[in-house]
Amino acid sequence: MRNLFANLSLLLASCTVGLSLCEASLRLFYPKYRHLAERLTLDNMPNTRFRHHHPDTLAPHSLYYNNLALRQHRNFSVADLASATNIGVFGDSFTENVGMAVQYSFTEPLDYLLNLRGQRVNVLNFGRGDYGTDKLFQYYEHFRYSEDLDHVLYVYCPNDLSNIYARGKFHLDEAGQLIWNKGIKESRWVSLIGRLHMSYLILDMSKRLPSFLPETTTNIEDPKPGGGGIEIGKRKTGP
Repeated sequence: MRNLFANLSLLLASCTVGLSLCEASLRLFYPKYRHLAERLTLDNMPNTRFRHHHPDTLAPHSLYYNNLALRQHRNFSVADLASATNIGVFGDSFTENVGMAVQYSFTEPLDYLLNLRGQRVNVLNFGRGDYGTDKLFQYYEHFRYSEDLDHVLYVYCPNDLSNIYARGKFHLDEAGQLIWNKGIKESRWVSLIGRLHMSYLILDMSKRLPSFLPETTTNIEDPKPGGGGIEIGKRKTGP
């Protein structure tokens, strides 16, 4: 029994050392999966900045989130929202634009150009990576200043609907109402595994990795026509 325990302990230690060496080698010499691991560790909080890398070139850049935890460089006060026309832009990682620096996000030049016309306009970027239409609607409902949004613009992508079923956090009841499955929680083990580069290497070898890379152009071989669209809705009336 003692020899069996010693052999099992040696086997466990050997596997741990081997996996650690593989993980370290991937991080140092083959950083292909760096941006995927970083995506799961981003926590969008007010007045924060993160270091991120372009998914194709791995060029580093900063992610800025303002005082409302929105993906843009400038802050918005209560007075700013009350005295201007507010446009809320909702969408997934394409809207949040975590893959490139903030100046390449379409919401930034839109905000700048609209204000050049002399009318005070705030373009608020509510983009959230891996969010489906359900979670974005919930995000909209819980936003403190949602009643101050004059216009809501939704940038639709094909994976938005699949995100609803992939996470299993929502379902429709008999009346057709959207219900949040509050009992479903993300496992800590899933979160930990998602931070390991080895996990994405295994997915890559099993040909399942491209489904995790909707925003990486090098992994899109056969883009489907009509892949996106924009819907604009009026939120409130007034001057």
